[in-house]
Amino acid sequence: MLEALVAIGQILGLARAVESIQRLWSKWRQKPVAETLAGRFLRLFEAHGVHRNQIPRFFGHGLQFKDVQDEVALLPCLTDEHLADACQLFGVERQWLERGEGNAHVRHHFYLQPRRLVHFWTRCWPQARLCRR
Repeated sequence: MLEALVAIGQILGLARAVESIQRLWSKWRQKPVAETLAGRFLRLFEAHGVHRNQIPRFFGHGLQFKDVQDEVALLPCLTDEHLADACQLFGVERQWLERGEGNAHVRHHFYLQPRRLVHFWTRCWPQARLCRR
């Protein structure tokens, strides 16, 4: 009798283990949710230390708190100018922001080309000084 109870307990334990493994497997196998343009726009600011509530004050362009509360509210407000200025501000590729493809940041290569590096810095330095105001 005792042996039968032990066997039933082992079978139930095995069934629970199989259920746990199935739950973990189904979570792992779920396809990721497609990210929207508005989601990448918000994530871009948050990745650079700008909280969602600070975007209207930091970025301007007529955005209000109600616009940045979620992706659904933001999407109708985004214009071509918003996207272009955000790409320039953070140095990201427009293709990444619009479609989520490619590299996010523009890559510059100056290996063994110090003159190109100096030219790049002279172009970027005035913009960097304006951002610190």
